[in-house]
Amino acid sequence: MAFHACNPAAANCNDPKNHMVYVAQSDDGAGWSPVPGYQAYSGSVPDLVRRGNVLYVYSPGIVRRYRIDTDQWEDPVPVRLMGSDGGPEEFVDPSAWVDEEGRIVLFYMVGMRGGDPAQCAQGQTTCTKIFRSATEVEGGDGADFVVDEGNRVEIQISSQPMGSENFWLSTASDPDIFKGPDGYVLYISRGNSVQVFASDELRGSYQMASSLPNGLLSSNSGGIASGYYDAGSGKYWTYVHSNEGGSTTVIRRAVHSSFSSPLTQGQFSTIISGSSFPGLGSAYRVESPGFAVNEP
Repeated sequence: MAFHACNPAAANCNDPKNHMVYVAQSDDGAGWSPVPGYQAYSGSVPDLVRRGNVLYVYSPGIVRRYRIDTDQWEDPVPVRLMGSDGGPEEFVDPSAWVDEEGRIVLFYMVGMRGGDPAQCAQGQTTCTKIFRSATEVEGGDGADFVVDEGNRVEIQISSQPMGSENFWLSTASDPDIFKGPDGYVLYISRGNSVQVFASDELRGSYQMASSLPNGLLSSNSGGIASGYYDAGSGKYWTYVHSNEGGSTTVIRRAVHSSFSSPLTQGQFSTIISGSSFPGLGSAYRVESPGFAVNEP
């Protein structure tokens, strides 16, 4: 699992420049510990995927590779997404998957200059957030991609939500892609809530889950989600980060059988916090879980 952390006593944790990326390991998805020898580095909203003997850790604009067979962490390198016009595509919040041909596919939200990319630009009352995917080019080693045709999801949001219970209507960000028993599942963060979309095809058009009210799996129970389907147990693991005790944030997990009904607060349990993770501290905010199975 990759996540970022920040100490609010030492820095402004609302600024992604002050986030540090950590990588943890687990035997069961619930108890997590640091990867031996790993050194945290500057980055935010990370995700990761393993292909063969290489672990790729993504954050906006960069990827860091870990060569498992030689136990070597490489320095971060830039990630380039090229659009159909041959120009670079601005992107944020990457989520990685390996397709059936062994190519890494990045899901992401199209970037926006001069403001919070999860919300409408200043002066707009409504806007559309676009989520796309891009496929690794041959020899790109996780750093060079070409944008796939079409959009995976388009979400219209408003700049003026009515009340805190409707805040989710004013924000959309942080896609997370994974595969379930019936096809591909895409989580979209709606503030402190999680919305679910699905498609039979990896690069298809994702439709909102009709079994959930407004497609929301989690309502004000945590956001910036990461999902996994455990075929052995037939259960989904949904990870989110959420506030605990005021300004502190923790990573929590819910285990559930389906998307037939929304998750409740009681279904989540804390699995990583500043106080529980070695090298951090009780004041630390830990956020933005990114999950991958550690097998070739």
